[in-house]
Amino acid sequence: MNAIDNSGLEILSTIIVESISTSGIYCFGEKNRF
Repeated sequence: MNAIDNSGLEILSTIIVESISTSGIYCFGEKNRF
């Protein structure tokens, strides 16, 4: 279970980081309200 949880956390972390980076750049570029 630890291995599965760790893999899931790594995947979620990657997705979250990518989402934050993309949405952060998009929001900051489109609306300067961050």
